[in-house]
Amino acid sequence: MRIRGMEDKAQRSHIPAIKGFAAFLGRSPDTATPEDLRAYQLHMTDTGVSGQYNDLDCHIVV
Repeated sequence: MRIRGMEDKAQRSHIPAIKGFAAFLGRSPDTATPEDLRAYQLHMTDTGVSGQYNDLDCHIVV
């Protein structure tokens, strides 16, 4: 993450976001499809988590 120029604060928020996404998927996020990402974003909206993962798609390369 440092090679990509991510600041410490961004790194600290990135790791829990990816862990949550992996838990939702039940597998490694690097296997996620665009449909998986959309489903997770809808899940986050439906469960009332707003703002916390708004930039998740910026962190995950699918």
